[in-house]
Amino acid sequence: MHRRLFTATIANGAAETESALAELPVEFHAVPVSRIVQVGHPEELESIFARLHEFDWVIFSSANAASIFLGHLAQSPSDFVPRIACVGPNTAEFVERMGYGVSLVSEVHTGAALAEEFIARHGQDHPSVLLPRPEKMGSDLVERLAGAGIAVTQLVLYRTEPLDAEATQPLSFCDSDLFVFMSPSGVKHFVRLYPIPEKATAVAIGPTTAAALAAAGHANVVVAGRACREGLLDTVTSILNNSSKREGC
Repeated sequence: MHRRLFTATIANGAAETESALAELPVEFHAVPVSRIVQVGHPEELESIFARLHEFDWVIFSSANAASIFLGHLAQSPSDFVPRIACVGPNTAEFVERMGYGVSLVSEVHTGAALAEEFIARHGQDHPSVLLPRPEKMGSDLVERLAGAGIAVTQLVLYRTEPLDAEATQPLSFCDSDLFVFMSPSGVKHFVRLYPIPEKATAVAIGPTTAAALAAAGHANVVVAGRACREGLLDTVTSILNNSSKREGC
C-alpha cells in the first residue's frame, strides 16, 4: 500500500499543482478547505480594461489572480497592451496556457524578489503597473515598487473563504501520512477543520507557509527546496524515496 498524501485545496481554484501531486506513487487525497469568492465590481473591471493602454505592466502573484483577470478580459473587446510579470514559473506557465506571453519571471519566487528584480531591470523607466490581487496578500511587492517610485494600481478581484465544516469530508489521519501545503491560508483553513498528527510530515512550498504551520503548532515541517511546483514535487519525491518503510497506517 502506498503512503497517503493529503493536500489542502481551494474548491474552485487553479489545480495544476494538485494534478501533479496526484501523479506521484501515493494514495492521493485533495482536501477542499476553502473557496474563491470574486469581489471585483464589473464596472471597475470594465474601466480598467478600457484603459489598459495606460499600463506598461501587469503583475500576477498567483494563477488564481491570472485566471480571474484574464478570464474576464477574454469577454472584453479590449486589446491587451501591457507586458506581464509573474512571481513564479507556475503562474507564468498558467498565463501562457491562457494564450498570453510573459516577459519577466522572478528567479526567487516571492513578491519581494520580483519587486527587486523588476526595479533593477525596469525601475529607471518609471513604468505604470497594474496588480490584480486577492483581498489579502503580503505587502512587500507593493511597498518595494512604490518605494522605487513605480506607480502601482491595485485591482482587488477575490478573497479566499473557508468552507463550512458541514461542507467538508470526515477524514482520519495517521503518523505516516504526508501533508502538503501551498499557502499560509491553506494551512489556516486546513487546521481549522482537521488535526495533523504530531509525528506526520508536513511539506510547505515556501518559508511563509512553513511559518504558518509553526504558528499552528506543527513542528515536523519540511520546506521545499524551491518555492514552485517542481521544487515541491522534488521534495515530496525525496521524502517518499527515503521512507519506503513507512507505508500505510
